[in-house]
Amino acid sequence: MLYRLAFNITDDGYLRVTAVAKELPPVSAIHLNDEVFAAAVKVAKMAPFQMIRILEAAREARRHPTVEICCEAIELTQGEVDAMYLRRDELA
Repeated sequence: MLYRLAFNITDDGYLRVTAVAKELPPVSAIHLNDEVFAAAVKVAKMAPFQMIRILEAAREARRHPTVEICCEAIELTQGEVDAMYLRRDELA
């Protein structure tokens, strides 16, 4: 499925990743540690160019914490979404 990913830094300094796909509710995760997020991306076993795009976007979010960084639309399977711990946002 085609997802648009957004990365930003919460007020507490954590990495928040949000994914939106057509006709599905947004899913998101707050990662307390960037290295854990990077490991989750690697576990997702996606194509190398997709993994690089996602990790670069997360790094840009860390460099510019007041700006939401967006990835272009990226094709992800449900397994890849689950591996990155993206879940329906119950707190918003």
